[in-house]
Amino acid sequence: MSILIARAASSLIFLCFIILNISSYALGDQPVVGKKAAQKYFAEDAERVSKASSSGGENVLMLHIGQYTDSQAYNWGPTSPIGGGGQANYGVTYLVDQWHGLDTNFRADFSEYSLAGNRAVKLSIEPILTFPRAETRFPLYFGIGAGGGIFLQQINSKSNISFDYELVMGLRFMELSNLLGLFVEYGMKNHILLLSEGQFNGTALTGGLIFTF
Repeated sequence: MSILIARAASSLIFLCFIILNISSYALGDQPVVGKKAAQKYFAEDAERVSKASSSGGENVLMLHIGQYTDSQAYNWGPTSPIGGGGQANYGVTYLVDQWHGLDTNFRADFSEYSLAGNRAVKLSIEPILTFPRAETRFPLYFGIGAGGGIFLQQINSKSNISFDYELVMGLRFMELSNLLGLFVEYGMKNHILLLSEGQFNGTALTGGLIFTF
């Protein structure tokens, strides 16, 4: 009797083992090994690298400070035109994404002006497109941007908002020391007052640090 019970128990255990293996195979839990598994892994890894590259996996932050080299202000101040009104310029640029082979950057600029004894201070916020892309490490680059300006200090009876646009070219030397680099940039920085008469055309020379992380 005990022998029959032992045989029945063994058969039951063997049957349960077969059922569990069939269920595991049906649910896709079985381990996948071999050449095909390796090819699948490397294909997925290459896809992850490609997605990281296309989405701009590198972060670039640029801090700059500079000076207007020449400028003309029209209908903005007690007289018109006013030459040499542009003073200091400083700000930050951050690489946001890539678009059709160009870098899409966010730039925030502070500019100071002295217009025949009247002081003005403006914050300019612009998206700016630059090429070639920073990841190429090519030292020469060009950029164009447009956005809005908000005056933190403005001349009486003049608009506190403006339309800003700029066209620049620069030299960048990335990762000179670990993740730190340097750049120099020259270009025009213009604006038109939106709610009153007034226009400013200027050129500025700026430079600063590049952080890559």
